[in-house]
Amino acid sequence: MDIDVQVPLRTTTAYEFTCEVRPRRSLRQRLSRHRGDVPTGSSELRFGYHATNFEIEHHDAWDGFYALYFLTRNGGPLFARGYDRAHIRLHFPVATVVRRFFIRRAADFGIDITVEAPTAPLRLDRPTRGHVLAFGGGKDSRLILGLLHESGVEPEVITSMPARASDIPAALVTKSVHGAIADRLMPGLMRLPRHFYYGGGLGEVQLRTPWQQHYDIASRTGRDQLAGLLATLGAEIEVHAPTVVLPANLAQRILYERYPELFAGQQSTRPEAQSNKNLHVALIRMLHGLPLQDGMDAALFGRLLGITNHDQWEATESAFEEGCAALVDESWSRARSAFEKVLLAEPEWGRAKLFASVALLLDEGDPAQAAREAGEAIRMLPDDYDGQRLLVLLELVAGLVGPRCLRLRSGARACRPTP
Repeated sequence: MDIDVQVPLRTTTAYEFTCEVRPRRSLRQRLSRHRGDVPTGSSELRFGYHATNFEIEHHDAWDGFYALYFLTRNGGPLFARGYDRAHIRLHFPVATVVRRFFIRRAADFGIDITVEAPTAPLRLDRPTRGHVLAFGGGKDSRLILGLLHESGVEPEVITSMPARASDIPAALVTKSVHGAIADRLMPGLMRLPRHFYYGGGLGEVQLRTPWQQHYDIASRTGRDQLAGLLATLGAEIEVHAPTVVLPANLAQRILYERYPELFAGQQSTRPEAQSNKNLHVALIRMLHGLPLQDGMDAALFGRLLGITNHDQWEATESAFEEGCAALVDESWSRARSAFEKVLLAEPEWGRAKLFASVALLLDEGDPAQAAREAGEAIRMLPDDYDGQRLLVLLELVAGLVGPRCLRLRSGARACRPTP
């Protein structure tokens, strides 16, 4: 794979990268039906974040660090997607120590990369102070916040999920461009705290070779290596993930019993989300006799357990196929109606929501609303590169982005009934 990363957009409220991803697949990979494979052909990928209620302090040393951090780990275009080699070209300088670090880190993940970029003696050389907590609103980050408060520490809280931090009025808020963990952790690191905290689970500290998806951020090894790199760049930051010593059910129980006011605001995922994470949270709460998250009812719990009505699922699949066929036939109204049926039964079916936004644009001619709905769909589909390209097209039509973002190739992939 070839990855070409342009000079990032840097303003007081934005830090955004754009890169072109060009897969080069072996015969084995082309024949593979691996669920995470990146589509063939060139595509544009964006990552970074926007600050909502604070100003971003930029430094050239962060550019290469951020880009390689995102590209080499879980959530980027390489990890667990059927690729084991990549050439990354950065159109901006990167410190030699950063380049070497992430080449080694990619190798730990089982990926062989080369990095082409101008070199420069970039160092942060900035003082670090205070405590910053990357806050997701779930049990881990809330438990850490409670522990810090109990210890007399008032951390600066920073979150990319403001809806899950509504009870933390002083929180600094960001909007992630991609949604990967790198986009959620980098804003906190860039605040240059002396101590940086985030959540993690016991399962995420178990070493496997290649490394598993969260070993680099949750394990002691990964955190020590990250702190060592930052120290080499001139920033003394200790990285903490206190909850990794606890099984998830114990973290949940301690939060409930010791910090009930923080438990009351817990939102580990969207209440209506039909996801393994939502089921996980429901089960560990039930284990300890705790109240379930708002929005969790018997019908949703049954669907999460797989106790769904087979006839209803077949009807939903049929409606999705009908909507796809209607789009091909240019029957926009019929397509909207079909996708609405799908979303009524399966609100988390991201592709259905994405295609519904296209039908909305073609039926009513409302590009701004279509782009907004497509953006909501893409948040359910962080690994759907075709979908991201379609979103860019809708944003272009709506005038939300400039022509430079349009790096799309013809030939849309066929509709598939995969939620």
